[in-house]
Amino acid sequence: MTVATSAATRSPDPYTTLLDATVADLTAEEIQRWRQLAHEAVEPNFCLDPRFLMPAVAHHPYAAGMRAVIVEREGRMVGFLAYARLRPWRYIPLSLATTATPFLNDHADRHHPLVAAQNPAEIVDAILAALRRRGMPLWAQLRFFPSDGVLAEALAHQRSLLVENQFQSAVDRSVGSPSGTPSVDVIDIVDAADHLSASRRKSLRRRMRSLEREAGAPITARLWTPDSGTLTDFLNFQASGWKGDRSRGGEAFLLDPVDASWFSAMMQGFIDDGDARAISLTCADRLLYLALSVRSGAARFGFIDSMDDDFSRFGVGTIGRIVEMMLLRSESTPRLPLDPALGAGADQSAAIYPDRRSFADVWVARQPWLHAARHPLTVADDLLARVVRLYRSLRHRVAKTVKPLIGRD
Repeated sequence: MTVATSAATRSPDPYTTLLDATVADLTAEEIQRWRQLAHEAVEPNFCLDPRFLMPAVAHHPYAAGMRAVIVEREGRMVGFLAYARLRPWRYIPLSLATTATPFLNDHADRHHPLVAAQNPAEIVDAILAALRRRGMPLWAQLRFFPSDGVLAEALAHQRSLLVENQFQSAVDRSVGSPSGTPSVDVIDIVDAADHLSASRRKSLRRRMRSLEREAGAPITARLWTPDSGTLTDFLNFQASGWKGDRSRGGEAFLLDPVDASWFSAMMQGFIDDGDARAISLTCADRLLYLALSVRSGAARFGFIDSMDDDFSRFGVGTIGRIVEMMLLRSESTPRLPLDPALGAGADQSAAIYPDRRSFADVWVARQPWLHAARHPLTVADDLLARVVRLYRSLRHRVAKTVKPLIGRD
């Protein structure tokens, strides 16, 4: 691993903080410690699971230079944060450390760090202290950081923090014993989603019966552990609809061989560990909906889904996500919370889930006096405005001095 190891880059005991670790240079032993942390993290995050990121580093140029802050204690990795250094303002010489790396910004809606369950506040302190060290940018941006829960509590006493862009995402926090294997009949499954109102379930039943009449067969659901063939089926199914048409804004994986390679390698890692699930809806032999989810630590995450465009007017996507939630409830032992990993603006999709969780962008200032600024861009704008005012003032003074001289002998 390529890291700076001088005293200036290490935090005080009992924690050792490695700053500017290059993710691509991590050794097999370090990756194993990272995997253990992802498994035990107090706030699981599949987007920072090595099974998600290491294939990206291997296959995707956007992830090639990804860096990390790594916190260790007594030979165990207890904190991990992926980030990049960027210069977001073209004409202003200010850099930014951000978790919205070129890869994560395009492929992930969860950026929060992996933190061990023991003393999480101290570990978050060590991560933030690393981001504030001399030589780091004036600001660090932690995108999509939880606004509630253990990590949010760890930030409560911190100074020099700015919080903005808060939004609510969906989650199914139902835990406890599995609910038993439901019927493969989709109408029965949706009827069992008692967190939905009676009127909403009635509307969904009406849509499903209309779909069955048009398709000429009942809708059935299936939950299984995918294999490489399932991944190929998903790639082809996704590309067969509008997502496979670039002119319509489609971003199917198969449109970019790099994305397709990363997707297959990443999902295969979760499949090999038994931590991937596939859910499908079919009418007779016609595939209507296909979704892939993964487990990281003590949580499940909805990763990607796709549907048959010909049946979108029946709300196949909504029905499919409800079925995914209900089938995963029945399968987990013990039942695990499900995070569908929805981003900001997905209010319609979020409405079908029983619980909500808040996220926000958190700005970490290197110096306390920067806390007075509302936003790093505010400081950049202020600096630029001062330069413009100074230029105009000098130009005015020069004009006043030169004008009386014009026309003199």
